[in-house]
Amino acid sequence: MKSHNILKRIKINSRQSLIKMLWFNRKEDEMVQFFLLAFALQANAPVYHITDQIVVMQVKKDVVAASQEEDTFKPYQINLSSEVQKYIWDESKKYGLSFELLLAIAYTESRFNPKAVSYDNSSMGLFQINKRNTVKWLSEQTNIKNVDVFNPYHSTKMAAWYVNYLRKKYLNEGYDEGTVTKRVLTAYRYGMGSSKRKNIDNNYVRAVLEYKQKLERGETNE
Repeated sequence: MKSHNILKRIKINSRQSLIKMLWFNRKEDEMVQFFLLAFALQANAPVYHITDQIVVMQVKKDVVAASQEEDTFKPYQINLSSEVQKYIWDESKKYGLSFELLLAIAYTESRFNPKAVSYDNSSMGLFQINKRNTVKWLSEQTNIKNVDVFNPYHSTKMAAWYVNYLRKKYLNEGYDEGTVTKRVLTAYRYGMGSSKRKNIDNNYVRAVLEYKQKLERGETNE
């Protein structure tokens, strides 16, 4: 990036004013600066005195800091051990899934009880994996040997893979992100075949999304 004889010094106190300033003062060799700053200010950055010589270094520090904060595991105060939460968090990061969404599925399915069994004895464990027609397939896909549906780590590994599988399936079919989430949850609850006949705005979907939002709001005391 070029240095300029005239050093612009502008006090910026909002995302909009910074992006507006950068856009109207842009040059071809400064487009990287514009997009980098626009990205960085997605986080709540402090007020800056911006100069065209120091801005990139400052933004780089903020991007790194925001990234590190986002990628730092923080357990919720819920009825699930921090060790299991950390494993769920790791699996969510591996597939690019929402940590809170996976927690909400586990809560809705079993109330975080790794020993839970469904009323008809068909589904078991933290994520209520169906033992009749799903456990064998998911354990093979996730390379789990001697699968134990009551092992919360096995259950998490299979559930995260399955949610990601469903998500990719519906994205590839052209659904928008909001619809995809509802279709994933409906298929998770009722099966891929049966879910085609279900309204995606069903009680199960609402329950999962409500708990997810509760977590995101910090309302985690149970």
